[in-house]
Amino acid sequence: MQIDVAIDLNGIDTSESRKYPALPAGQYRVMITSAGYAQTASGNGYRIPLELSVLSGEHRGRTLFEGLNVVNQNETAQQIGRQRLAEILDALGIDRDAFTDTKQIEGKAVLAAVSRSLVKDPLQREKYGDEGGFQNSVARFAPDNIAAPGQTRNGESAAPPSGHADPAPPSMTEEPPW
Repeated sequence: MQIDVAIDLNGIDTSESRKYPALPAGQYRVMITSAGYAQTASGNGYRIPLELSVLSGEHRGRTLFEGLNVVNQNETAQQIGRQRLAEILDALGIDRDAFTDTKQIEGKAVLAAVSRSLVKDPLQREKYGDEGGFQNSVARFAPDNIAAPGQTRNGESAAPPSGHADPAPPSMTEEPPW
């Protein structure tokens, strides 16, 4: 898109690190804010890159990125990617056979079991890790049993009753549904 205003970027310091620390491992209520479909870096497969926004708790507003390898020469990577996609579809109540467009999962809330681990390759830690070299990944997706105001459990629009209060965030001490 064409930018039609002048933006003065002179004097903007970009030398300071802007990395956020990896989230603690745990269960997070997240919104799938973006889901795409792209060729893998190697060019011999396809992945669904996801952008997830934490909806509640002290980390509300933080963003997680997850990539689902749905077509890959590495059968293990493909199996894991397809399993995560099936978990998302099941959590949202979307028939697996009816899934034809990543837009079907955008704007919907799910629970994500997030892990935190050290980036294994020391050469990749600077690029993919936080200041300590840690990164997050989603180990599992499950249904979000708490609907956001104005939405049903699967994210469809619903008019909230007058005086409707935000639902309480899920307890991090409760047993995960998986």
